[in-house]
Amino acid sequence: MVELLKQQVEQIVQYQLDTGEQMKWSQEKGNRAKQKFLKLPPSKQEELWNKYFKEQQAGLLKFNDTGFIKSDALIGVFMDFQKYKPLRSIEQEKKKGAPLHSHNYFEMFYVYRGHCFSSIDGVEREFKAGELCLYNLQAAHFCTLPSEHDIVFNIIIRESAIDDTMIKMMSDENIFSNFFLGSLRNVSSKTSMIFSTRSNEELLFYLYKLIITYYNAPITNNSLMRSLMVCLFHELAKQYQKQADEQSRKESKGIPISEILTYLDQNYRNISLQQTAEHFYYSPRSLSNLLQKYTNKKFSQILQEIRLQKACNLLKDPNIPLESIPQIVGYSDRHYLDKLFRNVYGVSILKYRKTYCQEYE
Repeated sequence: MVELLKQQVEQIVQYQLDTGEQMKWSQEKGNRAKQKFLKLPPSKQEELWNKYFKEQQAGLLKFNDTGFIKSDALIGVFMDFQKYKPLRSIEQEKKKGAPLHSHNYFEMFYVYRGHCFSSIDGVEREFKAGELCLYNLQAAHFCTLPSEHDIVFNIIIRESAIDDTMIKMMSDENIFSNFFLGSLRNVSSKTSMIFSTRSNEELLFYLYKLIITYYNAPITNNSLMRSLMVCLFHELAKQYQKQADEQSRKESKGIPISEILTYLDQNYRNISLQQTAEHFYYSPRSLSNLLQKYTNKKFSQILQEIRLQKACNLLKDPNIPLESIPQIVGYSDRHYLDKLFRNVYGVSILKYRKTYCQEYE
């Protein structure tokens, strides 16, 4: 099945290489924007140019998604390659490198053929065929394709795609729901995630289906694209967990990090760092360092996320009294839980329940 899908993706690649359809469409949109810019008064043009150069020097350029994917798409795919790019742009990238920037959208790039170079938050890395990287909204980065043989698929995920529906669809994949929510609230410390698709047929199945679905549909099927994206995240989460477990076994007492996280998920109501450390024969400091390394979060943050997720699940059941939920999830009073809910979800627990119940009536 995966081999058949790959053949369809190869047909898409060859068509884009032969016609440059998507690249030319993007360039045309850029030309229209340029013409609009040239119609502005000279003083306004100068003001915008000065702003652009200042942002470029500071690494604060922010690219938008309008020139890359269809306007009706919540999730889209853009194939990047050198052919049909202006020679001046290619030469400038070779001499000075691509401009450091961030996006008003989430981006996942997949190296389909060849390789590319990307600098993420000041660290430059080579990505080879089969590797995949996910950027959040804050990631200051650039990506360059060094030769005409290199092909990269950019999967663009608009902010509007990460709504309550998609978060609920990703509820079992905390590494991704937390990655997106943290970025949307500008409280994320993790700006990128890196994976490999090599020898992972389940992952490649959903990745190829995502690419094929976007290119072969004249009108974007956003529901299908989101479902495929969530399935892809599910496969990536399994790989992420497996890698973390293997690495943590090597560096700790042979205990996979997932076992510690499962223990916290099962004992979240009245557990402490000291108790957890004693259970796994760690010192509190060593356990805290281990969790920080593999989850990028403190013990207290992990515990809070678990408790809030459990509270969300309880709030979906209208038969459970609001006043009893704080104690069930390990908090002393409703006021404190309400405060946490407002900070994380932007609403009170009452508002959350009402909103959820209205959606599913």
